Amino acid sequence: MNAPSQASGRGDDAVQTLLLVTTRFPYLPYEEFLETEVPYLAKNFHRLIVVPSCTADAIRPVPDAVTVDVGYARRPRQTIVQKATTLARYPGLLGRALSRAVLRPRAFKRAMAAAWRVATDADWFAEALIRTLRPNETAVVFCWWMTTQVLAVRIAARKARRRVFIISRPQRYDLYIDDGYGASWPFYPEVLRAIDRAFVASKHGRDYIVSLFPWMAPKVEVERLAVEDRGEAPAPAKGSKFVLASCAYLNPVKRVHLLLEALAIVARQHPNLEVQWHHFGDGPLGTALEERARDILPANVAAVFHGRVDNKVILSFYRSTPINVFVNTSSSEGVPVSIMEAQCAGIPVIATAVCGTPELVNDRNGVLLPADPTVEDVAEAIRTAVEDPERWSLKRQQTRLTWSQYSNAALVYSQFANRLAALGRDIN
Repeated sequence: MNAPSQASGRGDDAVQTLLLVTTRFPYLPYEEFLETEVPYLAKNFHRLIVVPSCTADAIRPVPDAVTVDVGYARRPRQTIVQKATTLARYPGLLGRALSRAVLRPRAFKRAMAAAWRVATDADWFAEALIRTLRPNETAVVFCWWMTTQVLAVRIAARKARRRVFIISRPQRYDLYIDDGYGASWPFYPEVLRAIDRAFVASKHGRDYIVSLFPWMAPKVEVERLAVEDRGEAPAPAKGSKFVLASCAYLNPVKRVHLLLEALAIVARQHPNLEVQWHHFGDGPLGTALEERARDILPANVAAVFHGRVDNKVILSFYRSTPINVFVNTSSSEGVPVSIMEAQCAGIPVIATAVCGTPELVNDRNGVLLPADPTVEDVAEAIRTAVEDPERWSLKRQQTRLTWSQYSNAALVYSQFANRLAALGRDIN
C-alpha cells in the first residue's frame, strides 16, 4: 500500500482513504458488478486501495486514482508449525474455536482453520494499516463480502492502533445463512459484532438478518446495487421470432432446467413460432443442460449457450437484439444484477419471488412467479408473453421505469460514495 499522502480537498470532515477488500477484483473473472461501483468510489476518496484475496493473469483496467495491493493475495504459505505459532498469538480466537468445537465436535477442523485464517489475516492487515494510515487518520475498510475478513480487520485495527470504520455489502451466501454456508463459519456472530455497518441490497435482506440477530438493527441499512445506463434493447417487431434471454451460473440453485422444460412446452403449443433462447453463464450443470436441450426442445427452438462471457458482451447483445423476455428461475438470490441489467434495457422479466427479487419484479413490469414454481407455472408466464404481445409492450415501459427508480448507478452509487466519504463526520 502507498504511504500516507496529503488531503485531497474533499473536506476536512471527510474520510480520505478507502480500503476495498475483494475476492478477485480487479482480476478476472467474477465480481463484474464492482466495475460499475469502483469509479464512483474513486471520485470520492483521495486514496482508494483495492486488496484482492487472489490474483490472476488477466486484470481489468481501473481508474488512475485506484491502487491495487497484491500483498495480501501473494502471502507465502505457512507450515503447520508457523500456523500454530500464529494462532498462539491470538488466544481469544483459539479459545473461541475450541468452544465451537466442543459444541459441535465434527466442526473442530473447520473451527481451527477459521481461527488460523482470522489470525493470519489480522497480522497482514495490522501491518498494512500501520504503513498506510497516520496514527490520527481514519479509514473506511470496505470488505465487500461479510466474511471472517471483517473480524480480522477489527482485530488488526486494535493491534495497529488505527481507526477504521468497517462496512460490507452482504448479498446471498454471506447474508442468507440458512441458504449458503455462512452458518458453517464458526465466527459469524463475531463478524457481525465487528462490523460498523452492513449495507444490504434489499429490504428483505435487512429484515432477514435483523430477525436472526435483533441487536444488528442499528447497523443494517438498505443500499441498493445498480447498473449503468447502456441503452434500451430494440422492441420486438410484431410477428417476429420470440427471443428469451437468461443469465445465471449453471448450478442447482439457479434451476435453469425449469426454464428449459417450460420452453419446450410452450414451443410445442406454438409449432409455427420461431423461438430463440440465449443463455449466458457456465457452471457444473452446463453440459447436462445442453444435452437435455438437444433432447427435448422441438425443431422451432434454437438454444444458444454462450457460456461465460465478458459482461460487456451481454450488455451489447441486449442493446442490439429484440428480446421479448428475460427469465430468472433461481431458488435464492440477493438482488440479481442480471435482472437490473435486463430492466435497464427495457426487457420485461419473469422471475421467482425469492429474497429481494420481488422488490424489482412485479405484474406491472413482468411476472413474479412463486418462490418454488412448477414447470407449468414458468410455461404459463412465457405463454402470456407469446400470446399477449400488446400487454407485454406496456411491461417494457414499466421495466425501464423500475430501473430508473431503483437501480440507476448514476444516482445510487453517487449517493452511496458521497455518504461513505462523509463518514468522517461521525467517526473523527
